[in-house]
Amino acid sequence: IMLSGGRVRIWDPIIWWIIGFIFLFTVGGVTGIMLSASILDTLLHDTWFVVAHFHYVLSLGSYSSVIISFIWWWPVITGYSLNLYL
Repeated sequence: IMLSGGRVRIWDPIIWWIIGFIFLFTVGGVTGIMLSASILDTLLHDTWFVVAHFHYVLSLGSYSSVIISFIWWWPVITGYSLNLYL
C-alpha cells in the first residue's frame, strides 16, 4: 500500500489478510514453543495438536502469501483493479 502511494484504510481486504496471517502465524508459533519442551512433545507428538501447529505455520504461510501476492500484484501486472468489496 505504501509502494503505490495510497492511503491505508482498515476496511481494505489486503489489510485483513495481513492481520489474519500475523495473528494465526503467531498462534502457530506459540504452539511450536509449547512443542519445544521435550515432555510435551512426547505427549502431544501423535495428536491433532501437531497437525494444527503444522497447518498454522507452514500451510497458512504459503496460502496467505499466494493470496496476498495475488491481491497486491494483479492490478500492477494487468492494469485492472479487483473489486475490493465483492
